[in-house]
Amino acid sequence: LVSGMHKPAQQTVVPSSSVQDFLASLPVKKMKQLGGKLGSSLQDDLGVKTVGDLLGFTEEKLQEYYGVNTGTWLWKTARGFSGEEVEDRLLPKSHGCGKTFPGPKALKNHSSVKSWLDKLCEELSERIQSDLSCNKRVAQTLTLHARASKENECNSMKKFPSKSCPLRYGTGKIQEDAMKLFESGLHDFWGSRSARWSITSLSVTASKIFDIPSV
Repeated sequence: LVSGMHKPAQQTVVPSSSVQDFLASLPVKKMKQLGGKLGSSLQDDLGVKTVGDLLGFTEEKLQEYYGVNTGTWLWKTARGFSGEEVEDRLLPKSHGCGKTFPGPKALKNHSSVKSWLDKLCEELSERIQSDLSCNKRVAQTLTLHARASKENECNSMKKFPSKSCPLRYGTGKIQEDAMKLFESGLHDFWGSRSARWSITSLSVTASKIFDIPSV
């Protein structure tokens, strides 16, 4: 809950003594596992709008409405208690950067595609370089994904093919290889540089990440 409050660069700290104050005004639907039917039932049947409202019900009353297990879970959740163990964050199996271009924002020429691919590849390069520095891991495969449509062929079922190649470290090399992958995919998709097309989504992914063997 807290990690999503002030994205992307700000920080929020909630000490244990402030947990109940933090939860008191929080809409009940914002709580994990209360965004669906259970949260709707709390609102409709008990008039619970915020987690603070839920504090007004005893554990026994909640058990009466929702059963022993769920009732106890609701009572504890409202007070910030959780029995879940904190687990170490797993390192990602891949790194990816993407962008969508809906409607009139669709990319319709090679220069606009290259401009956006360069930006995405620059971000991807920073991520895999950070992974290399911090975790001593290297990625081995670069993959380009795209969504495209052919002008005047709205019902075309052919998809823009994903393309991959060995990943070379360095922003310029990744940008160069990504554009080559795009050209290859475009050729398979349409076959002619003069044909009119629209790109509605672009993404680049670094995968097959392995630990560097220790000497």
